[in-house]
Amino acid sequence: MINVVGRRAVEIVEALFQPARGVRLNQSPPGRLLYGRIIDEGRALDEAIVTICPTNESLTGEPTVEINCHGGIAAVRAVLASIVTRGAVKAEWHELLARAAVTGSLDAIQAEAIEALPSAFSPLAAQMLIDQWNGSLSRAITAIALQLQAGDARQGTSALSALLQTSDFGFALVRPRRAVIVGAPNAGKSTLFNAIVGHQRVIVAEVPGTTRDAVAETIILDGIPLELTDTAGLRDTDHVVEVESVKGTWRRIAEADTVIMLFDGSREATPDGWAIFEDIDASCIVPAINKCELPQVIDPDEVSRRCNCTPCLISALEGTRLDELEARLIADIRHSSYSPGDAIVFTARQRNALRDALALQPAEAAEMLESSVKGTKPGENRQ
Repeated sequence: MINVVGRRAVEIVEALFQPARGVRLNQSPPGRLLYGRIIDEGRALDEAIVTICPTNESLTGEPTVEINCHGGIAAVRAVLASIVTRGAVKAEWHELLARAAVTGSLDAIQAEAIEALPSAFSPLAAQMLIDQWNGSLSRAITAIALQLQAGDARQGTSALSALLQTSDFGFALVRPRRAVIVGAPNAGKSTLFNAIVGHQRVIVAEVPGTTRDAVAETIILDGIPLELTDTAGLRDTDHVVEVESVKGTWRRIAEADTVIMLFDGSREATPDGWAIFEDIDASCIVPAINKCELPQVIDPDEVSRRCNCTPCLISALEGTRLDELEARLIADIRHSSYSPGDAIVFTARQRNALRDALALQPAEAAEMLESSVKGTKPGENRQ
C-alpha cells in the first residue's frame, strides 16, 4: 500500500490513475473503492484499488489517497517513483507519525502505540497497543488530570497510582523480558529449553558441556512474550573454550530479568556448585529441580533455603509440571484483571511522567499529565 498525503494528494494520483469504469478519482466520494490501472506516460505500471480516505480517518488528518497495489515490490517501487516525479516527497511511516503529531490528529501516546504496533510479539500485545492507539491511556490520563484540577486530589492520586501499576505488564508486552536457564553441566538445561520452546532447537547430549554458545528464542506464555536463553553450564574449568562459554553465561545472567536455576535432582549439588549459585541475585531466581522421573538425591529444602524460593519439581525430558514453571516465569507481570480496552502504560516516557506527577501538587500534576498526552513540556499547554 502507498499513502499519498497532503493537499495535492488527489491531484497527483489523479494524473496517474485510470479507472476501469467512468468515475474519475477527483469525482469519487471519500471511502469509495475504485479499481483501475496506474499509467505513466502510456506505460501501465500496475493494477490498483484506489480510494480517498475520509479526512477524519486518515493518519495525519489531511487529504490522503490510499493505493493498494496488485503486483510485487518492483511494481510498487515503480508506482512510488512516478508519484515522486509529480511533486510528492518520499517519506517513511515514522515521518507520518511526526506529521500527525503536528496536525493534532494523534496525541503523543497514540503515536507511540502505532510506532510499537508493527513489532508486537503476540496477539495480546497487539490488542493492548491498538487499545492505546484508540485512546484508552490518553483518556484515562486526561480524566485523572480533570480530577486533580477539580480539587479531588485523593481520588486523582489513587487513580494515578493504579495506572502506574500497569507499567510492568505494558513493558513486558512491548519488550520481551529475558529469562536465562543456568545450572551445572548436564543438569538438563538444553532439554528444558527445547521442551519449553516446543521443538528441537539445540543439541542435547549426555556429555557435559555440550552447549558452548548461548541460544535464545522468543516464546509466548499466556500472551506474554519472553526471550528464553539456553546457556553453557556453570563450573570451574581450565578448558580455554569452556572458560569463554562460562563468561558468556555470566553476561547473560547480568542482563536477565529472570534466572531459571536448574538443578539435577538425581545428584547432589557440589560445594563449588552452591558457591556459584550464591553469586546470583536471589530476587530474580526461579529454582527448578529437574529429572524428577529419576530417584531423587538432592534436598528440595536446601534448594529452597539457598535460593530463598520453593523450587519447581519437573522433568524436562517427559514434560512433567512444565506448566507450573512457565506460570512462575510470568507470575509477577501477568495482569489478571486486564480486559480489552483497558488503559496500560507501555513506555518509559509515560511512566516517568506519571511518577513525576505523583510528586507534584494537584495543579502542577494535572499540567504534567496533560503534557504527557500531548507530548509537550509543562507550561506549553498555556500558550
